Amino acid sequence: MWVGALGPRLTRAMAGIADGVIVHPFVTAEVVRDHTLVRLAEGLESSGRHRSDLTLVVGAIVATSSDEETLERATRAARANVAFYASTPAYRLTLDQHGLGDLQPRLRELTRRGDWARLADLVDDEVLDLVAVRGTPAEAAAELHRRYGAVADRLALTVAPPTRDEDLAALTAAWRTPAPAPRGRLDGAGPT
Repeated sequence: MWVGALGPRLTRAMAGIADGVIVHPFVTAEVVRDHTLVRLAEGLESSGRHRSDLTLVVGAIVATSSDEETLERATRAARANVAFYASTPAYRLTLDQHGLGDLQPRLRELTRRGDWARLADLVDDEVLDLVAVRGTPAEAAAELHRRYGAVADRLALTVAPPTRDEDLAALTAAWRTPAPAPRGRLDGAGPT
């Protein structure tokens, strides 16, 4: 059984019974480290399970292309995706973790008014780059390794359109290239 979990109670509970926990893509490595891994450890300990009994899948929003124009369009789509998630009260934890919690109610107000066109305008590059990964396939793979290599067993990518098949293939190949520094789960296995 695999379960999507973000809140502390569900994350803790699922650590004791699930085969895997999937973390939403509106997250940062710091949120995974400071919140998710702590709750997983609590749930594992209380159930007598070990970290190796559970697979942690972390979602990541990615805008990638080797073509500059395609990357620009994918970045706009990723920015809109980040803006929508950031407007959702349930995901405010990620913004709060980084001192940006005041952005959530402003975005939420735009969604209540139906002002979807302006939503992405409030997400500057700082916020975008905090949550999303963007760049060429090689750059994106390196950034995914840097952010999540030490906290995730696997990644689930939310790929911003219009991403080309060849860019996804290049991203996958670059991801599978061994990272220069040791990375991976607490038991030493690397993410896949």
